[in-house]
Amino acid sequence: MVTIDPFATPDPSLPPGTLDLSALGWQTVVQELDPQTSELIGHWLAVGALDNAEPAWFERLIQTPWRFDLFATQEPVVDGPESGQVLFVSDDGSSSTVYVIGIDGSGPEPMQTLPGVAYTARLSPDGLAAYVVVLDRDTGRDLGVWRVRLHGAPLAQAVMPPPSVDRAALRGGNRLAATTRFVRKLQISADGSQVARLACGEPYGVCVLDVLNVIDGTIASNEPPGQSGDLTAIGDGVILGIDYCITATRCVTDGIDVPGTEVRQFPGWPPALDQDGHLLLLQFPGPTRVTRSFVSTLLDGSGTRLVFVTDGYVRPIYQEGIDFVGVRMELPWGWVAVNLEWLMDDGEYRVVPAAVRLADGGWVVLTLPEIYPIGGGHD
Repeated sequence: MVTIDPFATPDPSLPPGTLDLSALGWQTVVQELDPQTSELIGHWLAVGALDNAEPAWFERLIQTPWRFDLFATQEPVVDGPESGQVLFVSDDGSSSTVYVIGIDGSGPEPMQTLPGVAYTARLSPDGLAAYVVVLDRDTGRDLGVWRVRLHGAPLAQAVMPPPSVDRAALRGGNRLAATTRFVRKLQISADGSQVARLACGEPYGVCVLDVLNVIDGTIASNEPPGQSGDLTAIGDGVILGIDYCITATRCVTDGIDVPGTEVRQFPGWPPALDQDGHLLLLQFPGPTRVTRSFVSTLLDGSGTRLVFVTDGYVRPIYQEGIDFVGVRMELPWGWVAVNLEWLMDDGEYRVVPAAVRLADGGWVVLTLPEIYPIGGGHD
């Protein structure tokens, strides 16, 4: 078991200023619980920069319960940071307003008001647009994906129609479940040229996957990477879905080649971007194994190389996927967020969040918030 002096400070291998952390942000959504019953009664959004654990902006989100029934949990609509800003949606029961706020707390600025309900949204990598799944406010029927212009004259336009299912090709329960209401997820490629929408019929219908070519507006239908309801990345001719570990030392990610229909296993988890914005996969041992290093692998399984080794433990701060809750942050291409952990002489763990450079394994310390649920005995 690795131990270190409790008064020691793990020294980052890269000098201060290697990353301008004041220009890179974080955001986290914080639950508000009833003080008496601990039931969830609301959400707050905290936004800040990676050089400061204190939020530059911390406010309660305005959310109105849906008027319709949907086989999905109503969650706050928040995304980013991208290009130094965070997107959130405020819904007063009659309209949804898309806002952006700077990681320095500047704003928030209203960008567009939509009459429907914003179900989920994604910021484009350049921060100039948002893609929003919009539902009818009364019925919950899907109204498609809308592109909202940011930082210019207000403009919102439908760029993808509602998802559709060939009901005649379905059998049994799947045919009955293929309605106009879906559980939906969006992903945007690193270069902003593709928007993928995964839509799964509630409560147990089939999933359909559509990809928008942002440049020419065309839409291609693809076979989803499994029926898991997860969509983690798109780019470089692939779409990645759910990840899982086959053995204690081998984890993979299901995905498809585009165009293509056959689901195959991609070697590794989680996905990351190299310094040129191309997808690759990291490889960590399974969660039951002590992790002292990780490697990177190209999508075709070649080019595996050792990225990082520590005398303690290293675990990814994974920011996408079905079960993700926590802090979302913005890092440049070619960097990944990890937690470095050491067991101290006094039996306590010390955890240091860090950004690791994929090219050489160099790292810097990140400053992340520790914000706990409000109320419910946490105050």
